[in-house]
Amino acid sequence: MVKILRLSIAMSLALTSGFQLNAQCNDPEPPGTGPQGCNNAPLFCSEADFDGYCSTTGPTGVGICPGPFCGSCENYNWFSFIAGSTTIQLTITPSNCVGQPNGTGLQAQMYATSNCTTFTAVSNCESPASNTPITVTGTNLTIGQVYYLMIDGWAGDICDYSIDVIQGIGNVPPPIIPGIITGPMNVCPGAVLNYTVPTGIGITNYDWSLTPGIGGISNDGSNNITITFTAAGVAQLCVTPSNACATGPTICKTIISTPIPPQFQFITFCFGDTWTCQGQTFTNPGQQTFVYDSWLGCDSTRICVATAIPPIVMPPFQAVICQGQSYNFAGNTYNTTGGYPVTLNAASGCDSVVTLILLVMQANAVIAPPGVLGCGGASTLVLNGSGSTTTPAASGAILTYSWTGPGIVSGGNTLNPTINMAGTYTLTVTQTFMGVTCTGQASVTVTSNVVVPNQPAVAGPLSPCTGGTSTYTVTPPGSGPAPTGYTWTVTGGTFTTSGNTITVTWTAAGAGQVCVTANNACGPGPAACLAITVGQGPAVPTLTGPATVCEGDVINYVINPVDPSTTSYTWTVGGNASFTDLGSSIQVDFPERWTARFA
Repeated sequence: MVKILRLSIAMSLALTSGFQLNAQCNDPEPPGTGPQGCNNAPLFCSEADFDGYCSTTGPTGVGICPGPFCGSCENYNWFSFIAGSTTIQLTITPSNCVGQPNGTGLQAQMYATSNCTTFTAVSNCESPASNTPITVTGTNLTIGQVYYLMIDGWAGDICDYSIDVIQGIGNVPPPIIPGIITGPMNVCPGAVLNYTVPTGIGITNYDWSLTPGIGGISNDGSNNITITFTAAGVAQLCVTPSNACATGPTICKTIISTPIPPQFQFITFCFGDTWTCQGQTFTNPGQQTFVYDSWLGCDSTRICVATAIPPIVMPPFQAVICQGQSYNFAGNTYNTTGGYPVTLNAASGCDSVVTLILLVMQANAVIAPPGVLGCGGASTLVLNGSGSTTTPAASGAILTYSWTGPGIVSGGNTLNPTINMAGTYTLTVTQTFMGVTCTGQASVTVTSNVVVPNQPAVAGPLSPCTGGTSTYTVTPPGSGPAPTGYTWTVTGGTFTTSGNTITVTWTAAGAGQVCVTANNACGPGPAACLAITVGQGPAVPTLTGPATVCEGDVINYVINPVDPSTTSYTWTVGGNASFTDLGSSIQVDFPERWTARFA
């Protein structure tokens, strides 16, 4: 509570005192105060404005307290000024100080800063803790540079004060560049060059411009810049000096940017070969560009333009040969249909290409083995020459056929003639194209069939019984003319035919016969016969035994009389009765009521 009361009293006194001073102090403007005091510090460009300046510290609060500082920051006031000499000395005289204990005065120091965040002390720091004048002296200053003065109430004292300039601020000379712009006048796009001007007293900024903008400026603000030239043209390079209080006269220099013209080299080479430019080897025609740095750092361009001399393509050369032949062309031998490009040297030293179009023409005569001419003058035979050459070798090729022989009936100019006589027949195949004729021949001998087939073989049962059936099969003869059919004869029975077999039903006992002949157009061959003995079949047996029996009876049934020619009997009993086969008799067991049928 005591501290708050003291602050309230101090603020009241400060406000009263400040009101009295504002009528005649803070001229031309009040100091920078509060957290943004440094950023809002007024700039004094002449000693007349700063000498005798007066103001009052107040309860304004603070922002960053610069370091190093010989005290703590409570309610600072900020000023900025231009150094007119390397040493500046200021005296700050406090009065009417209010604070604890007993108004202990002011504290002050000079700083260099570019952002009001980081500070470098350039003077002594005065903090006497008494209501007495204090003097701060800045040394090793840069003429024309902006510096800052901070005045703070000791322990937050609220004081009136005045500032006396003892030495150093003076009137800053106008910013003038003492010389000209140095650097190349003639440049080229791509060059990176430096331009400078002499440093001048009181100059804190050098503002450069390049109009029109044929390049980009680096390090603007200093007296030494770098320009990267990007375009051709004529431009003015200008620089204007300035400091916080004044702007000096602009000086300029004319810059001429001219591209280095490319150098061309024209090359011809044979297609398929390689060509060389600037130490590099290439295979394809076209343009190759090489870029080098000149002494200015600009691009120096060498362009090689290569043109390929295409091979001279001659009209194709056509040739025709017959199958089995070969063709020599440009020292090479060919024997297959196709296109054959040959590369020769032309007068230009490059390739000359001529293509051989070779056609290998066929005239193949092929006759299939002929059949045998049949018997009789009406018999004919068709010869088969379809395996011969059938497709012309090329459009416009002529393919012909001619037969010779003793009995050509028709088709003598086709592949399938009809003949009617035995003898030798010759086929001549001829194919003609582009003045070349190819021929092929083939011959066959045709025989006629003048003999009947040989005796076949017949097989089947030799001892059948009357009433029975038997199957007999014929096998073709193993040599001689092939049969075209068979003729069967049977004694002692009847038969039906199916292919190479017959089925005989025997009707009479005794001696019988089965015969067959192999036939062709010339007639039947010798017969093949089988002697057959047809036996009499067994007599129908007579069965004796009761027709009516009782359940559980066991009855014998007997064949009487027994046929001596019968070799065996086969018994069957119907119903559910069981029996024992005794040959010519059976014994039947009748288990229940039933009706039986014997066979």
